[in-house]
Amino acid sequence: MIGDPPQPKDPEIIAAETICQELRDIAKKLPKPERTQNEEKHTQFGNNFYLLFLAIKYEKSKPGAIIIEVYLKRIEKKYPEKWKKFLEDNTDLVAQIQEALKQYEISGELMRHYVMLLKNPKAQKLSDQIYEEINLGGIDSEIWNKLNPLLKQASEAMTLCGIKPEDFYG
Repeated sequence: MIGDPPQPKDPEIIAAETICQELRDIAKKLPKPERTQNEEKHTQFGNNFYLLFLAIKYEKSKPGAIIIEVYLKRIEKKYPEKWKKFLEDNTDLVAQIQEALKQYEISGELMRHYVMLLKNPKAQKLSDQIYEEINLGGIDSEIWNKLNPLLKQASEAMTLCGIKPEDFYG
């Protein structure tokens, strides 16, 4: 009624709005995607092949990460000299993959926040709005569109070094 004090906002809606703002802030760390996901369906080259290169990064930053054992230590054990040669001969390519993986990790942070939003049944409208606003699907597609050709190139270079990249497609 007129003159009644305004009702406080639902705490779940306030929490959802906070997550939306966090999503906006995280999305600013990435280049704005040119397309939406619906325009082009992405795939991952070699399924989990990218984890091999993520393991290289984690060796220094997260030394206890399981992917180091599963991917990096396995390739070092199976192809010690050939892997060393691959890394020496493809320094720029590995650096380009590492740079693309930085964006992949930021995208993962976006997805974790978005999933928190989806878990709130009162935030359905907000989750739909923020997905479109930051173009979450487009972000993911563009990252894989950058990463996939680099991974394919790495796979071909590994083959030239005598490494079977398929062993690491996971």
